[in-house]
Amino acid sequence: MEDLLHDIWEHRLYMPASLVTTRGIPVSVIDSGIRNLNQRSGFLNVKLRIGDTTRVGNVEIRRKASDGMQPHCNGNHPACDRFCDSVILLLVGENDTEVYRSDGQLIPQILLSVSPSWLSLRAKSILLLAKEYNYDWNEVFYILLTRSFGSGIHPEAFERLARSLPLRYIRKQRGIHFQIEAMLFGRAGLLEDEPGEGSQGDYYGLLRQEYRFLRHKFGLSPSEASLFGHLCRSPHVRLAQLASLWYGHDTLFSFVRDEDDPEKIKEVFRVCPSDYWQTHDNFHRRSERQEKYLGESALCSLLVNAAAPVLFAYGEQHRLPAYGERAGRFLECLPVTLGR
Repeated sequence: MEDLLHDIWEHRLYMPASLVTTRGIPVSVIDSGIRNLNQRSGFLNVKLRIGDTTRVGNVEIRRKASDGMQPHCNGNHPACDRFCDSVILLLVGENDTEVYRSDGQLIPQILLSVSPSWLSLRAKSILLLAKEYNYDWNEVFYILLTRSFGSGIHPEAFERLARSLPLRYIRKQRGIHFQIEAMLFGRAGLLEDEPGEGSQGDYYGLLRQEYRFLRHKFGLSPSEASLFGHLCRSPHVRLAQLASLWYGHDTLFSFVRDEDDPEKIKEVFRVCPSDYWQTHDNFHRRSERQEKYLGESALCSLLVNAAAPVLFAYGEQHRLPAYGERAGRFLECLPVTLGR
């Protein structure tokens, strides 16, 4: 969802009528600012007209208003002091709470409507990717889907992972869940340490051993040990969910291409990782047992960032507008709506 909101704001692909806060105050964009490439998600040095007031500051982007910020914050919360006070607007997929600066002032929120031109913009980059892979749409969708699994963590790292591990190798091991996990974790550089005592346990050592065998079998180059290093959020559970998805499916593009109901697509994506991950957040930390299914927000992100745009791009290549129309209908079902 964050990728979508970034694209909408950066390229001004919103419907002008949607620039109204959740409290009904009109907003006009004087300068959309520059993309924040640090830990915070959004834009810096934005200049807006909010109601009758001109404001300069930062725009934050969140799936939910409550994500990453302390609601009803006050001076007792250092994180709010450091980040909230410079924020003049929140772009959200869901306004589940009000958010305040440390001085008690409300931060305005907007739920954007997507211009149909957003899909055309995304299609251009996807068609370049398709050309790079000789229009193998299974491979293209695999890369886009893997990138989308990294939404909110590090999409670029997830994309590099997919490019370094062709889908054909995963397909050859389909039906062996453990081997798919070993390839994903191994290529992500998360099996580089020697097995240790305690929290890593036997499972880590077995994965590491299996990956060494598979790497030799497929002639894979050394892993990027730093691919997922120094992230704010651990990618382990998301990678394990991705492994479960490919364990259950040979390819997914044809299913997405032919399915009219976005809820059925989301149901296929609603995977739960293997049993080890029901009690672990990563190889070093145990968690209380729970079934870690992909949540609704993550499922919507997969539709927005993978299913809908690849469907639209496929229709563009084959000059079949029905696919583009269906992609638009997919977006209409999501919290960030498609403008008319």
